[in-house]
Amino acid sequence: MSRDITEFFPRLTTMSQVGEVSVHGWDIKEKKAILSKAAAGSEATTMGGKSSGPKTVNKAFGKTGAARVTWPVATKAEADSMAGGQFNEMALGYISGELTCGGRSDLHAGVVVKIEGAGKNFSGLYYVTAVTHRVRPRGGYQTRLQVRRNAT
Repeated sequence: MSRDITEFFPRLTTMSQVGEVSVHGWDIKEKKAILSKAAAGSEATTMGGKSSGPKTVNKAFGKTGAARVTWPVATKAEADSMAGGQFNEMALGYISGELTCGGRSDLHAGVVVKIEGAGKNFSGLYYVTAVTHRVRPRGGYQTRLQVRRNAT
């Protein structure tokens, strides 16, 4: 993939990174509160990186605030799943970018691509969130991708 890239514009931001996500709900059958948390270190993957966005933010700024999600959940398992999903979604906002490469019809949203030669913080695996394929009169067939990553 890396040899096909003609442009790559990565961005790293700590703005949306939190150390913990909690989900609160109510178990109607048991008549008790449901609480589930997902925190730094519980990421589904670090995409080959050494330090996730939430871990980096906690290290740089101290323990960061928690994001609280109040959404109807019926069970602890449902709350656990929702907390993990919300946490991983926020973590994926750590590094984002756009890249252009020669036309690649095999690329589509949902795949993971490897970018090399972009420096220590930006080289690695990226989750593709959007793809545009275009044919230009003078530029030939090009593919433009939007990518995200949760670790450096």
